[in-house]
Parts: sequence; structure tokens; C-alpha cells
Amino acid sequence: MARTRRREPDTEKTRERIIDATDALISSHGLSGTSVSGVARSLGMSHGNVYRHFRSKEALFSAVAHRWMSEMRSACEGAVDQAAPVAQNLTHLVLTIRQELLKRADNAAALDIYHFAQEHMREAAMSHHAHRAALVQRIVGDQRGAQEILDALRGFTDPTLLLATEGPDTSPRIEALCAILADSMPRTPNR
Repeated sequence: MARTRRREPDTEKTRERIIDATDALISSHGLSGTSVSGVARSLGMSHGNVYRHFRSKEALFSAVAHRWMSEMRSACEGAVDQAAPVAQNLTHLVLTIRQELLKRADNAAALDIYHFAQEHMREAAMSHHAHRAALVQRIVGDQRGAQEILDALRGFTDPTLLLATEGPDTSPRIEALCAILADSMPRTPNR
């Protein structure tokens, strides 16, 4: 007897389920270990149904990357408190970025979604980085200083280096670096 597949009338709900399943598979197996047929199998649907919602594997990965960047931006916005001292805000921002990256990375290959976005979604990736730079600028009040700070913190926020810098002393090292960076900034009246 042939097994019939259940159709979901709500296409947006189905689309979100497909993105969720893809995100979970990428977190566990990385990009190279994630296939459209694997996503479909995990949802109990045909791979043709996945292709009805996403025209290609690249489009599916782009949807996951867009969601990831959106969640990252929201989390980073929530980490910044204009009333807090610069060093504290920088620390919260870096720890939030790390937390958002680590929550998806059951293995290091899962962080390849970042590189996928850099390569296949250049404008979205640039916008994502511009948002982060604008947050740092809002914290420090100096555009040039914001870029210098982002460069100095890259070792703790770059997905490629994330796992290499993870350890029991990571938070104190981040706090110390953010304090040094905050102290090195020229003083302005609002700080």
C-alpha cells in the first residue's frame, strides 16, 4: 500500500518548518552534510515539496542565513544599553554575538553558514556587518574608533576563530579587552 503524504495548507508555516529543519541539520552536519533530500526526509515530505518552497539548495541556505542574521541583529540590539558604560556594552555585545553563533554550532562545520552568506549573499552580509559597526559606533560615539574596536574584537566574534577562543577564561578575557578598548577611546561628554 502506498504511503500518502499529508499536505499542509499553510505554505508560510511549511516554509518555516523547512527552514527550521535545514537550520537544525546545518547545526549538526554543516553545509556539506545538509541536502534537500535530508531536509525533506527529516520532515516526512518529498524533496519536491521542499523545491516548491525554495527553488534551489542555495535559496534554502540563503533563507537560513537571512534568519540567522536577523536573529543575530535582534539579539545584538538587545545587548546594548545606552545608559551602561562603554566597556560593559562592548562586553555584552561580544558575548551576545558569541552566544548566537554557538547556539547553532553543534560542530564547527555549522559555522559555514557565515561563509556561505559572505560568498553568496554579499549585500546581505555587508548590511549585517554594517549593522554591527553602527551598534559599536553608537556605543563608543566615534566612527573611526568603532572600526578599530571591531577589528580588535574580531578574534572573539569571527565564526572562524570562535571555537579557538572558547574556554573557561573567555568571558574574563573579553571583559578585560573591552575595558582596555574603552579606556583607549577619547572621552566625549556622553560617556
